Amino acid sequence: MRLSQLHIHPLKSGAILPVERAGVEPWGLAGDRRWMVVDADGVLLSAREERALFTVHASTTEPGDTLTLEAPGAPRLDVGRPEAAHIPVRLHRHELLGRPAGAEADDWLVRVLGRPGLRLVWCD
Repeated sequence: MRLSQLHIHPLKSGAILPVERAGVEPWGLAGDRRWMVVDADGVLLSAREERALFTVHASTTEPGDTLTLEAPGAPRLDVGRPEAAHIPVRLHRHELLGRPAGAEADDWLVRVLGRPGLRLVWCD
């Protein structure tokens, strides 16, 4: 067996990020799918529902303390790992807890995706 490419999604359903290497953590590859967009009810917004998510490019710094978001026609946004209290979120059938990134990130997503009520959360 030969591994020819390695990709992660710092933002679940966001654009694919090719990487040269990735650490392995108990929950998967380091930096992979720790951030996600949820609707007003706390339910994951996936690219299956909102194809424009594929245009959102996300990257993280080592060790993943800052998320950088970029999208066509939008200013770059750097988001620090949130310290806010956990909120309930749902990823398919899984009930999880996430930390909201805050109003600036939420407003950025609403402008880029054109859907009201969106929130960016970090799942620790």
